[in-house]
Amino acid sequence: MDVYPNALFFTACTSRMAKKTYPVSIIIPCLNEQSFIEQVINDILKQTYPLHQLEIICIDGGSTDKTISIIQKYQQKHRQIRLLKNPGRYVSHALNHGIRSSSGDIIIRMDAHSSYPPFYISKLLFWLKKTNADNVGGSWYIQSRKDQIIGKAIASMLGHPFSMDFAAYRNGLFEYEEEVDTIPYGCFYKSTFDKYGWYDERLARHQNTELNKRISDANGRILLVPNVHSIYYTRHSYIDLWKDNYGNGKWRILAARITNDRSLNEKRHYIPLFVVLYTIIAIVISLFIPFTPLSIFVFFPTILYFLLIARASLSISIERDKLEYLPFLLIAFTVVHVSYGIGTLRGLLSRKTPKQEDFTTT
Repeated sequence: MDVYPNALFFTACTSRMAKKTYPVSIIIPCLNEQSFIEQVINDILKQTYPLHQLEIICIDGGSTDKTISIIQKYQQKHRQIRLLKNPGRYVSHALNHGIRSSSGDIIIRMDAHSSYPPFYISKLLFWLKKTNADNVGGSWYIQSRKDQIIGKAIASMLGHPFSMDFAAYRNGLFEYEEEVDTIPYGCFYKSTFDKYGWYDERLARHQNTELNKRISDANGRILLVPNVHSIYYTRHSYIDLWKDNYGNGKWRILAARITNDRSLNEKRHYIPLFVVLYTIIAIVISLFIPFTPLSIFVFFPTILYFLLIARASLSISIERDKLEYLPFLLIAFTVVHVSYGIGTLRGLLSRKTPKQEDFTTT
């Protein structure tokens, strides 16, 4: 899917790129991505940007599926593709290793769980050159890779402001550039990393948020730019959704602790934790007091919270004219918030350096 609302934009974009192009290195961390990596490579090979100016660097973290063999198959036909081993295994290590090994003047990070329309690279470079920002990126269209109602409900939920870690880039296309706190992936001059520092290799998650915050704190500019988007393929099961958001909640706390930057956590990130703890305490209290009609008020904050979840679920169902999504949305919102709250608690209780298995997420 691609959306081209402004023909003049494309005329300007392509004409400027035709006059002068720049060496671009695309960095793709991957681990067991056999279901996604082929489409990502094909998307890059179909870009309107000159292929001879592109360098595609895949950094593998020790895949045990067919990811490596798929990449090697493409290497036989396309010399632009490089396959590196990530000695650190973690995503932050992969990004730094790929950037240091790159030859391009411009770095574009891509994710294996996404697809990219043909104008994606040309548009990003157009805005990078036009604005001279430190980091530019486009918005997300969130989709489920599988044609099933649970996955579609999860994708719809993640695009709603009541989901955890909602950011502006999840709103779809923008008409004007907007300065923001963070963007997905990113397009940088390579010199940006010398100026602001590299991805923090102590972080398994939120390394992108932390880097962008470092840039903003140093008066750098991060722009969400118009007419640029990628399609992000989300988890399509409640179990995977639980695992992902448990890790996000845990690493929100750990990232702030490791970097000694408490501002990485906003107050809203603690709301799911409050609801989880309050509900547990209310249940315990209810076991030791006689039941009366007034006992229901013990659970009032919990009830109010889940009424808000119900309101958000109903709003999505009506907006999309998909009332059949409603029960699946209720479950999806509940899974996201409860798992995030429990993950936050786990992060607060953690005293030691995280175990290696905590780092295996993109």
